[in-house]
Amino acid sequence: FSADNGSRSNLSVPVMPADPAEPPASGLPEAVQSQDAEACATFAGVYKDSGGGIVNVTQSNCDVHALNVAQRWDVNGKAVGQQVFLWQHIGTLQEGMVMWSHKAIWAPVEFDGVRTEAMASERS
Repeated sequence: FSADNGSRSNLSVPVMPADPAEPPASGLPEAVQSQDAEACATFAGVYKDSGGGIVNVTQSNCDVHALNVAQRWDVNGKAVGQQVFLWQHIGTLQEGMVMWSHKAIWAPVEFDGVRTEAMASERS
């Protein structure tokens, strides 16, 4: 997840609280915020962010938490189907990668030749 919106300004990205008791990240469509734990893809895993750093994603049902220490952001969001909603961005799971509406890409990181959970669960 990259904070780069295409401009060259030095914008800082606010660090969102990681408290799972907090409501989903602001900017989510109201229909997404109210989704029950319907079928949603598993996004949990470790990804290399095209905007820099490593993203650690955890997931409980369809509630998603993502952390990128290098970019200094920490956010809660929601998965619906093959999509994840973080801030005002939409990521779509495609071939194990998360392709973002703002053109960033999260690629799964391999450990000893084993891809993270998101790639394995998408093919199941």
